[in-house]
Amino acid sequence: MSIVYVLAKFPHITETFISNEIMELESRGIAVTILAVEQGTIHQTGTNGAHRWNVYYLADINILKAHIYAVLNFRKEYFIQLKESLLAERSGLPDLLKNIRTFSRSVRFLYRIRSLPAHLIHAHFISMPADIAMKMSLISGIPFSCSAHAHDIYTAARRSLTGKIKASRFVLTCTEYNKNYLQEIAGTEHAEKIKHIYHGIDTDCWPRRITGSRISKAGQIRILSVARLVEKKGIWFLLQALSGMLKQGWKLKCTLIGEGDLTEEFENYVRRNHLQNIVQFLGEQGQDKIKTEYGAADLFVLPCIIASNGDRDGLPNVLLEALATGLPVITTAVSAIPELVSHEITGLIVAQNDAESIQQAIVRLSEDSLLYRSVSENGRAKIEKDFNIQHSTDSLLGIFNKYNPA
Repeated sequence: MSIVYVLAKFPHITETFISNEIMELESRGIAVTILAVEQGTIHQTGTNGAHRWNVYYLADINILKAHIYAVLNFRKEYFIQLKESLLAERSGLPDLLKNIRTFSRSVRFLYRIRSLPAHLIHAHFISMPADIAMKMSLISGIPFSCSAHAHDIYTAARRSLTGKIKASRFVLTCTEYNKNYLQEIAGTEHAEKIKHIYHGIDTDCWPRRITGSRISKAGQIRILSVARLVEKKGIWFLLQALSGMLKQGWKLKCTLIGEGDLTEEFENYVRRNHLQNIVQFLGEQGQDKIKTEYGAADLFVLPCIIASNGDRDGLPNVLLEALATGLPVITTAVSAIPELVSHEITGLIVAQNDAESIQQAIVRLSEDSLLYRSVSENGRAKIEKDFNIQHSTDSLLGIFNKYNPA
């Protein structure tokens, strides 16, 4: 089987789950061609060193040649979709430009894969990549599918989601929570198209920590959070919890890995509240560094919230990684997180937007060594049972094979 993946950026440091998915498919004999709108900067390695990606970038594809090719080979469909892009209902010039850009990108990508026996076009994210994949499909007749995650679902207009679901062969999503939401949008006629597969991780790649409580008020509690520094991650409330605990005399060290729109505001908060010796901002880091930090930490805290614009996480992959190493997690019940983290079993669930609740959970795990050990062991077991990448790839291949038109 030959599958074309359409991505916004590749490789992307916050989307290593896509790289892992592609590597697993290739290890099973699937030919994967990656079409990326932009080139990323973080390169992922496979188990045998640097992985050779079959990837092509939009900037490297000749625009004129692509449109001539499309006119000669898909004349009728080309002009139908061009007209649709120009005349589709829109609210103004920005939408018109977006439609034209999507059309042009789809034509250029079709030109790039003109010699491939592409059986399926699959987009990761039901946003811009799915717009391109759908247009490629409408022009060429190659079926398309997509994977929907979190931001791309909950900040999108329902009408837009419905159109892509209807036109797709199927839609994958990574949680039951997302699946239920998308099925409601799809309606009974198309609900069966929505498929759920958890993102799997390779537990062999995430060294297991030595379990047991090593923290107390007399020692230093080492807290880790890996997240984009944006509203929905709830980092404001973690910083407030740290400030409160510092005033109570707790010895703390918090490492934040990630960047985002709120980086400067967080750094200002840290200075105003005299947390410079407590909080360390590392920015974006590769997986080797992140693995080292998982091993050095005592607790992983990710207090996700529903953002003011409705954006929210689905099931953050960093929670899977933390649990795979045996690192106890403190998080919230936003979206699909309870599908992974059960309170007092595989971690601690705290209230949203509540610094005091986070503080209480940190104190509890620092003082209750039996609970610390229990959630550590149960978390690792949960990953091995339900989030193993081998199982996820088996399910993914089953769906790809079922809908393979070849």
